Amino acid sequence: MTKNQIQSEDNGAAIKKRIYIAAISPFLISILIIIFSVTRFFSIKSAADNKNGAGNNLNELYNQEMTQINLRLDNHFPQRKSILRPAEKDYTALFPPVSAGAAILICANTGEVLYEKNADMEIPPASMTKLFLMYSVLNMINQGKISYSDIIPIDRRAWACNMMKESSLMFLGKDHIVTLEELLLGLSISSGNDAAYAIAYALFGSMENFILSINQDIKNLGLTHTRIVESSGYSELNITTPREMAAFSKIYIETFPEALEKFHSVRENTYPQEHNLPSYQKGRSPQSFDKGIPSEIWTPITQGNTNKLLGILPGCDGLKTGHIYESGYNISLTSKRNGVRYISVTMLGPGNSMKEGDFYRKQDGMNLHSTAFNKFHFVPSIPMNECTYTIPLYGAKTKTVRITAMCDTSFVTPIENGSSNDFVSAKAEIPPYAFGKINFGDSIGTLILFMNEKPCRRIPLVAAEDTQEECALIQSIDSLMLRLFWKNVQ
Repeated sequence: MTKNQIQSEDNGAAIKKRIYIAAISPFLISILIIIFSVTRFFSIKSAADNKNGAGNNLNELYNQEMTQINLRLDNHFPQRKSILRPAEKDYTALFPPVSAGAAILICANTGEVLYEKNADMEIPPASMTKLFLMYSVLNMINQGKISYSDIIPIDRRAWACNMMKESSLMFLGKDHIVTLEELLLGLSISSGNDAAYAIAYALFGSMENFILSINQDIKNLGLTHTRIVESSGYSELNITTPREMAAFSKIYIETFPEALEKFHSVRENTYPQEHNLPSYQKGRSPQSFDKGIPSEIWTPITQGNTNKLLGILPGCDGLKTGHIYESGYNISLTSKRNGVRYISVTMLGPGNSMKEGDFYRKQDGMNLHSTAFNKFHFVPSIPMNECTYTIPLYGAKTKTVRITAMCDTSFVTPIENGSSNDFVSAKAEIPPYAFGKINFGDSIGTLILFMNEKPCRRIPLVAAEDTQEECALIQSIDSLMLRLFWKNVQ
């Protein structure tokens, strides 16, 4: 065989090989594409199944992830940060009539408004203003700027003898030696206007500085119908609404829960005591105040808490009363039983005397809080791990997407809908999978809460992460695989 014949045969074999490869290549590529597509399809589904099986464990990493998700949800959905929220229904008919001209009742656990009457009317808070002062002071204590044991100098403008006519007083006098804690007790128990002025001048330097500071705090809290012009509440130019006063009371209690036991639930206070007096006032005979209040006060005066529901309304541990002519008889009232707390604010309360005013304040407070505890029960939140799900994600660079409840799942419901011992369950209505790009916060299903096997709440389920879509080819493959296989793997 000649050299040319051999070369010719080799060329022929090479051509045949190339023809063979060309013939089977599409088939091989198709096989590889199918293997890739099927493997990808089932790996995505498997990834979601594995995460649902293990991802809901309340381990430290999971808790950290949920904390970050909650922060993002707060930023994405402003309504999550609302202090108050409407109840599921109008429950006004379940409450007896309220004598106060304006009122509101909320569940502090959920922020739900269960009762309201002229709740957005702007009214002077009177001595409820002192809660704003206490909020500022307690913030300063928490920041380490001051302490309860600090001795507070008493400006002469804060002496009891220099207070406004018919003021409620702690009876501060010339040269008294008083700690900040004692002044806060005087604020919360006897509602002392003198204590309010003493704190404003000593800690803020002037009443003007206090006004600037507290109104900035109020603005930061999102209270748009509240403004303060002095620290005691004596001025009718101090303004708030029952709704904003209830919202602020909720913030105050949540921020400084220790203040309830330390100050607001204390039944009585005696002032001045021996240690409050300068040496030259000690040992003197008891004073008479028939001719007015002197600048020097050394006789101990015991006063009961202005909140007359302490010891009468079960669970009552605060908060603050107020009264001037322009506001009527006001009270921000709170009580707690078995872990559930309610807050009511009644303003424009009737009464031609303190005795009458206290009667109606007590009546309204008892009616509102007793009704809340007797006719409603609180359903706590379902743990976040029980309302967070992972579903397969096709056509995207990640295999799964996590979804969770948009907001807190706790709520208050009438007892007629079931007792507090009834089982509450949740069922998620979610698609079997998602496709393509997903943005954080996108609505992907609904969480339905059941009580006694009856649906009672519907809460949106939203994406808890962002995803990126895949290229057009992969999306086409995923779309085809879904049409071919999804029904067969359910």
